[in-house]
Amino acid sequence: MKKKVSDTGLRILFCLTFISPVTFSVLYYEMDVIQRMFFCSTSLLLLLVLLRNIYINKNITERNINLNKSLLVIIIIFPLTFLTAFLNGSSDLLILKLSEIIIPLTIILQAGLIFSILGEEKFFKVVSATVVTVSTIFSTIGVLEVFQIKIIQLPSIIPPGSTLGHRSFAAEFLLPSLPFLFLLNEFISKDKKVYLLIAAVINVSFLLFTRNRSGLIILIVAAVLYLVFILMNKQKKDKLKISLTFIGVLIISFLISLLPVKGTERPDFQSTASSLVDTEFKSNVLRLSFWDASVQMIKENPFTGVGLYKWSGYYPKYNREYFNDDNVTHIHSIHAHNDFLELFVENGILSSIVFLLIYVSIIIILLKRSRSNEKYFYLLLTFLITSAYSLVAFPNHKFASYFLACVVAGVALINLDNDERKLLKFKLVNLSWLLLLFVLIGGSTSYIKLISELNYGEAIYLKQRAQFPLMYERLQRISEIFYPFDTSKQPINYYRGIANSYLGNYPAALENNLSGQQLAPYNPILMRNIASSYFGMKKYNEAIGDLNKCIALGKTTAEVYYLCGVNYISMNQYNKGCEDLEKAKVLGHIEAANLLKMYCNN
Repeated sequence: MKKKVSDTGLRILFCLTFISPVTFSVLYYEMDVIQRMFFCSTSLLLLLVLLRNIYINKNITERNINLNKSLLVIIIIFPLTFLTAFLNGSSDLLILKLSEIIIPLTIILQAGLIFSILGEEKFFKVVSATVVTVSTIFSTIGVLEVFQIKIIQLPSIIPPGSTLGHRSFAAEFLLPSLPFLFLLNEFISKDKKVYLLIAAVINVSFLLFTRNRSGLIILIVAAVLYLVFILMNKQKKDKLKISLTFIGVLIISFLISLLPVKGTERPDFQSTASSLVDTEFKSNVLRLSFWDASVQMIKENPFTGVGLYKWSGYYPKYNREYFNDDNVTHIHSIHAHNDFLELFVENGILSSIVFLLIYVSIIIILLKRSRSNEKYFYLLLTFLITSAYSLVAFPNHKFASYFLACVVAGVALINLDNDERKLLKFKLVNLSWLLLLFVLIGGSTSYIKLISELNYGEAIYLKQRAQFPLMYERLQRISEIFYPFDTSKQPINYYRGIANSYLGNYPAALENNLSGQQLAPYNPILMRNIASSYFGMKKYNEAIGDLNKCIALGKTTAEVYYLCGVNYISMNQYNKGCEDLEKAKVLGHIEAANLLKMYCNN
């Protein structure tokens, strides 16, 4: 008689993958690459154990995994929609896009396989316990940080900090974690539920301390949905008890979050609430501007899109007045703050439709299952929360934000019906090898990005110290395929252009800037730097031509007028030169004032 192969190793390694969304390093601005590397590393170990178990137990080798046919087909079609890159001139970025898509696909497939192997109840118990443990530790660290009790060094950017370094990113991970508290409640004994209540208070308190406005609204909507679900599905004697306990946790958490804190962008709820209806509030103005610009881009390129990763590079065309001398070197328009709109803008209508179909299909599957098993409702709630964030933020671009939604999608991908028309059968061993391939590709590309980001960080450090030869050397080590721009969507060639300019290599700087402009056609600082490169090469007419493009697009900063004036004076066109220098002076350009005294006194 063959000994049964234990799944303990699988469960432990699968649990470890849930640490990946909160993995961090103080050396990085974005945590995504670190998190992907941790996920791929633990997943590799998980798959090696799984494949070992498969080949030890021959019965497992022949085991079939039933996948939902319609959902699988839609998921397979989705990456194909990016082939519009060959029509919109962004095919050079296609490999990068596919390398990013493979990570969520890996999470989905892995969660589906483990769900199928462990079964519903064991999977729910393992996952809920792990998510609650991770989120509670995460929230405890966050709450302590709020009160300036530092137990570990955190990459805090906007207080209150977290291991994700940003209050909004923390909320996008934490809020989808909360429904797993309800799921875990189904498995723990009555005497341990007090600990679950404490964990719930800690989690919700930190969520409220983040003062994330979108998170607050989504929390209220999710709470209403949960209460409606309780009233419709629980027995009469349990409805009041569960509802009062839930409301009690919210009230206690809210009262805790009212405690005064220092050093935060929004220190109290009053400032957070007032910002929601403040039409002049910067975040509100920008979001409306992002969405308006996105609609305009869609109207101009509805079928092919503007190109992969080019939303940021096109946005300045539609918001001229936003860019001025104070912010022109800072690219705030990184994403459209609506994942559906951004897909539509960059890839055309087909991509956004398929993406929407994936979401709708998963929601329908979970909704149907929740009618017979309420545990699926909690998974549905997690998925709906991430979906809601997709309408006002960009969770699909952040590993920590989409991780749990992908785990839920993996559960939905496994077909539990016996209807042959709705499923596709695959051998477990074949899917395991496919998953291993995904992990290897995802891990390898993430490693290349990790090394590139380190070199980029060193290059910026050297730039600040005017060590331009070493800066250029570091920039040359960066992968042009997997790291073509930094976290603010500024092309890496922009920085290469700066290094070459300071080294006096203006032809190379021009090449860098023109290459960068292909990624960001309307980036105002790239336009200016192209003109500067022409000026260094003494091609004044070409420089004036590019500066006039800046002016035509409304990018009339002091630096643009200054460069126009310098170029005209270099061509001995003093009247035009002095006129532009005067405009630069009015806008506060000090060097322009000095040149006016030298060339324009008469």
